[in-house]
Amino acid sequence: MIDLLQAGMDTRVNEIEGVPSRQVIAKETAGVDAIVGALGDQIDSEIMHENKNLKAIHILTSSSLPEDFLESGIDFDSANKLGICITNSPVMAEPIADFTFALMLALSRRLIEADKFVREGSWQRAVGASHIATWSYALHIGSDIFDKTIGIIGLGRIGRLVARRAKGFNMRVLYYDAVRQPAVEGILGVEFTCLDDLLRESDFVTLHTPPIKHIIGSRELGLMKKSAFLINTARGRNVDLLALQEALKRSQIAGAGLDVYESDSIGSDSPLSKLNNVVLTHHMAPFTIETCKKLAMGAIENIRSALEGKTPPNLVNQPTTRRRAIATDTPR
Repeated sequence: MIDLLQAGMDTRVNEIEGVPSRQVIAKETAGVDAIVGALGDQIDSEIMHENKNLKAIHILTSSSLPEDFLESGIDFDSANKLGICITNSPVMAEPIADFTFALMLALSRRLIEADKFVREGSWQRAVGASHIATWSYALHIGSDIFDKTIGIIGLGRIGRLVARRAKGFNMRVLYYDAVRQPAVEGILGVEFTCLDDLLRESDFVTLHTPPIKHIIGSRELGLMKKSAFLINTARGRNVDLLALQEALKRSQIAGAGLDVYESDSIGSDSPLSKLNNVVLTHHMAPFTIETCKKLAMGAIENIRSALEGKTPPNLVNQPTTRRRAIATDTPR
């Protein structure tokens, strides 16, 4: 991405590892025509007002939710008033849908436990010493996904992609959403139901909603089957982690796969990390080699469009935003 940008314009790159401070951002972006950043970069109203050249801010994310940008310190109102385009690269849905099934398979087939059993030498010791009684094919016996029922909470772009994949496993697909989608139901063969019934009937419950604080809490976990699994690749705040920890400890549900958390991260001191019926990952669901390339190319396309005075293909803020006049011959 940087090489391609440098081929057409002067490009500054922040070489400091980690999230840059607001002071670093202000210094490095002074006088630029466009900024490429990430959620978490503090590109606030003051930075926008001070930079009279700024025409576009591209954020390396698929989110188009204003609250995500506002929480990260990117001032939507100022961008709209100043005619600055805020753009994104909506390319993360497919890998997140894939990752949802990766977590489902890892949990239902107990892959993490089996991997640990082999890596630690337990299998070799048991078989090598003829201690067959300590190992059998039933040791890490799992559950099927095929022919089961999946409950999708949030039938947006990612939820629909999960539903398509579920049909490949011959699953019954239930969904709950704030808005019923009859046309989609017919195309995907999914069934609309209330949240409580979805929780009661599903073997796998997967979250694909915007931030909804504790849409899954102790009451909701209590409705799920003891044999059911919970998957969250959406937003950390959607699941009450304390309630989930208790439900898992008591085997109230069979397991959980989490890629996001209420806090930014969790460590080895988390009670969740001590449980065998949990698969924990570090917000990695969207990121594949292919997706990162698409993120980069999306940044280039949006920035170039904005600097040429065109409407960027992935404009996140007001589509009627009136951009500042751009010189036709911008010096490199």
